Amino acid sequence: MISNLKAIHYIGVVFLFVSNYGRVKSLNHETKGKNGLTYRYKGRIRRVGTSQQSPNYIQYFYNLSKQGKTRTMQIHRLVAITFIPNPLNKREVNHIDGDTSNNHISNLEWMTPKENYEHAVNMHKLYSNEERSRRRANKNIPINLSRPIIMEYRKKGLSLRKIGHLVNLSHERVRQLILEGE
Repeated sequence: MISNLKAIHYIGVVFLFVSNYGRVKSLNHETKGKNGLTYRYKGRIRRVGTSQQSPNYIQYFYNLSKQGKTRTMQIHRLVAITFIPNPLNKREVNHIDGDTSNNHISNLEWMTPKENYEHAVNMHKLYSNEERSRRRANKNIPINLSRPIIMEYRKKGLSLRKIGHLVNLSHERVRQLILEGE
């Protein structure tokens, strides 16, 4: 597993490299702190941070800083900017397989926001506009009207969780409505 390293150029940062596998590596370097002291750092593969923006999306990032200025960059964007040409100036980077932890260049591509949204819907990471509308409509069904719908789904043999998903109620609330209707 040989990885290709290229320098990251951000605010004069030349001691950081990103690999085609999405690893960030630093070289031995010195920086001056705000207090005027010089700090020495040993080169190594850097640890990346994670944050969960939504249940379906975990973001991997690295904080780039130089002379008191810090910018958080997503690892997949660093890899794409460094290794993947973007002749059409598309704004977003997409994970082809939908796995946000796979930041290898073979899994990344540039996309427009619309293309990225459509890809997420196709990968079942987001709801389509039609699905979102249906869910909103079900959310506004009064409880006394949703009980017959729930009973119909139950006769078809659907689980409480599946019914809850379809009518936008918790499975516990679906169970209560079924017990009240008996």
